[in-house]
Parts: sequence; C-alpha cells; structure tokens
Amino acid sequence: AEYERQMLEFLESRYPEILNEIKEKNDISDELDAKMKKALDEFKTVFQPPTK
Repeated sequence: AEYERQMLEFLESRYPEILNEIKEKNDISDELDAKMKKALDEFKTVFQPPTK
C-alpha cells in the first residue's frame, strides 16, 4: 500500500498529464504507455520503503 501511495503522489507531482489522460480518454495509447514506463522507471529510483 505504501508503494501505491508514494507512486500516486509521484505521478501527481511529476507526471500529472498521465493521470489526466487516463481519466479523460479511459484508454492507454502507445504513447501514454511509453510515458508510464518512463515514469515508473524513474519512480523506482526514488521509492523509499517504510522502515520498521
């Protein structure tokens, strides 16, 4: 759940156009798919797992 929360915050702050396009078109084009992959690759480098 923490991964999802941080990922959503990341997308909202750095790639809001991805979320907007999904909401508007309710479809994922090849171009949007490429943007999503780039964003997720970038997110993997900044994700901070919770410490116990």
